[in-house]
Amino acid sequence: MAVYGQPVLVTIGSYNEWNARQSAMTLRWLERWSTKLAITATPPPAPVKPPVLTDTDSERGGFRIAEAAAGAAPAPAPGAGARYIDIGDLSLSIKNRVILLRKGETPAHLGLGDDCVMPHCEQQLIALYQHWCDGRVDRNAARRPASGDALIAVGLEVMHYYLSGKPFKQPGEVKELTSKQRQEIATFGRLATRDEDEYSQIHGYAMEQWQMRDESLAGMRIVRPKGVRGQRIAAGTLMAARPTGAKMFMLGSVRWVQWLTDDAIMAGVRAIPGTPMPVALRPTGVNALNEKFQQGFLIPAVDAVKSPDSVLMPAGWFKAGRVVEVYADKPWRITLVDLIERGPDFERCTYGGV
Repeated sequence: MAVYGQPVLVTIGSYNEWNARQSAMTLRWLERWSTKLAITATPPPAPVKPPVLTDTDSERGGFRIAEAAAGAAPAPAPGAGARYIDIGDLSLSIKNRVILLRKGETPAHLGLGDDCVMPHCEQQLIALYQHWCDGRVDRNAARRPASGDALIAVGLEVMHYYLSGKPFKQPGEVKELTSKQRQEIATFGRLATRDEDEYSQIHGYAMEQWQMRDESLAGMRIVRPKGVRGQRIAAGTLMAARPTGAKMFMLGSVRWVQWLTDDAIMAGVRAIPGTPMPVALRPTGVNALNEKFQQGFLIPAVDAVKSPDSVLMPAGWFKAGRVVEVYADKPWRITLVDLIERGPDFERCTYGGV
């Protein structure tokens, strides 16, 4: 039963959203936790959580009975091959670990492994609990088929360059003009822009061309065909997308990635609501006196989807109460409040005034 239950839980756990570390941790946990599963040919009499149903006579993987009853996914009629996977004990085990982590227990003490560090450990446990035990997947927005291409910029620095339309420079930095630049001003009345035009080539910045598959208010599904060169991506990678015909870029984070049989790459992108404003960011404090400004974005609130004002900044910056200097047309300061989401190359959090 443990061997049978492991791949079922991996599949319904949305494994395409896991990065390499999360995959290693989760597979190790499953080696131990799969013994908590009870698999029967009849429904459990008093389940703590709705059981997962499989049918060994069909080609469909595991699915939740409650989900099928609600009509969210068509369920085949249970036949002789029907098996009910009771995940009650597993749900209690995961829930207890999350509670103890929040009380200060270490992941290693709870048997989660020395390589499991906070807050990533708690976040992965919660995500697994939602998929395995609650069947909660936030994909309620209606999807519609889409065609055409989308220009994609991957990474915070690349996105900042294309959304701002100019190279990033340290605010207030004044450099003495070279003799060549002075001659250009005397001759043409301005500096030549060829250096800025070549900036993207010098730094290796490039827009990638992906194909649209479908889209919704929550995001989009896109494909990078075989042979099209691009940046390496994984679950959580930050990107900006501009579909054909759109005037503005949409910010989003990669939710899952699949390698297709024709060697194309398909990704699901979760949209970050709001029109981003490129800014320069710099931490403040005694230990940050010599810190330079780095690229970031301020994202306004969108009341329709209950998305608050937020700041998108480099990974590793967030600390509740930290004061960050922001520069656009002028400098001002904000205080970081709560972390909304974190990826391998960024953090997004709410902020307030100083």
